Amino acid sequence: MTDLPALSPRQRILEAVVTCIEKDGFNNLTTRKIAEQAGTNIASINYYFRSKDLLVTEALAMTLQHMMEDVFALIEAPERPFPEMLEEVFTYLIDGGLRFPGTIMAHLYPVLVERRTDTPVVQDFHKVFELLVGRAAREYPAIPLDDLRLALAQVLSSAIFTMLSPGFFRLVAPLDLSQPEAPRLWASYLRQAFAHNMEIGLEK
Repeated sequence: MTDLPALSPRQRILEAVVTCIEKDGFNNLTTRKIAEQAGTNIASINYYFRSKDLLVTEALAMTLQHMMEDVFALIEAPERPFPEMLEEVFTYLIDGGLRFPGTIMAHLYPVLVERRTDTPVVQDFHKVFELLVGRAAREYPAIPLDDLRLALAQVLSSAIFTMLSPGFFRLVAPLDLSQPEAPRLWASYLRQAFAHNMEIGLEK
């Protein structure tokens, strides 16, 4: 069996940022901890990235790119019917939020705390939303576009909120989100909620 190529020093540092965020939290991230996790020294970090802020920005951009590539691939897969695709997207997002809560919070901190809407994660989620709207419009041509957008916004908002605060939904759903099957179950509920809204729209 061929061994996978070792990560470059630069890539090791980027991966170490994500690991440290998950271990200690975004607000406790230090260059020293990153260097220790990467098995290098602070001088090496400064050589590759010049500053901690630039390093963190690039590490978060890397994780966002990976996530968006996966989500776009799910949405654009033509062989999946729309309801199945929607459930897959929600499962992926919820599962990612549960497995990488620190990274998700780091991405959304400027949005939630600083009320900024010009961040990369906001721009990418706008793209996700418009792709979903486009597929929904082809799947449900009889539903007014505004109704489709509202129904998708409702279920996507629930998926994103679950990523941020999974414990909150113990108030409204008999789900233990610490269980492996929970992301799929919650995504299935969201898919059914969207389908129900479509049925109501078709009956109008």
